[in-house]
Amino acid sequence: ETLLGEPYEELTHSVQQEGYDLVVAGTRGHTALKQLVLGSTAKRLIHNCPASVWIVKDNEMRPLTSILAAVDMSDVSGRALSEAIWMAHQSGAQLHILHVVESTGLNARLLDSKVAAGADKTLRELIENEVSEQMQQFLSPITLDPQTTTKHLRWGSPAPETVHLAMEIKADLIVM
Repeated sequence: ETLLGEPYEELTHSVQQEGYDLVVAGTRGHTALKQLVLGSTAKRLIHNCPASVWIVKDNEMRPLTSILAAVDMSDVSGRALSEAIWMAHQSGAQLHILHVVESTGLNARLLDSKVAAGADKTLRELIENEVSEQMQQFLSPITLDPQTTTKHLRWGSPAPETVHLAMEIKADLIVM
């Protein structure tokens, strides 16, 4: 079907009219300046489209071997994780589940200090324990294969930490 108009608007309208579950779109990889001036159809789809959006970069396609699911333990990230699990199962890929503890601007010395006189744990350790328990509760209704699933907990800002881990594990797909 050929549509006339602003691409992301027409695609979003088609999703609403036809009830599609997934939009697969390519990106040309414009520079940041071109994206600022021209906008990015991919970025607009991600922000506005009511269906899941899969953005394909302009490079050689190959079978999925490593999938990264970035979760914030919200309901919507749970739905994204379900899709990542399904994709990993279908493709036989390794699944990596990432949660980032937002710590931008936090004082590292404060995080590494003992929480009370005579306490055995630092504030960082207490937070990690609490977040690990929350992650366990978040994942408890889901059956994960321990042979093909790895959980990651990182500190920092979610966007750069997701990119760093994706590069480390050579992720073929990031789901969020």
